[in-house]
Amino acid sequence: KLSPEELLLRWVNYQLKRSQYSGKSVTNFSGDIKDSEAYTYLLSVIAPANTKPPVGLTPL
Repeated sequence: KLSPEELLLRWVNYQLKRSQYSGKSVTNFSGDIKDSEAYTYLLSVIAPANTKPPVGLTPL
């Protein structure tokens, strides 16, 4: 049985695979998402209508 954190990590990685995210898999909610890149791609999948400038997917 998976812990709630493990289940959420699996869901996040599943959603990231559906996006154009090319970073490494998220294995924790501290260091792996520190720069917010994964969050940006996650939002583009789960709330595409709300992902508009200034939140873009192109590097700065």
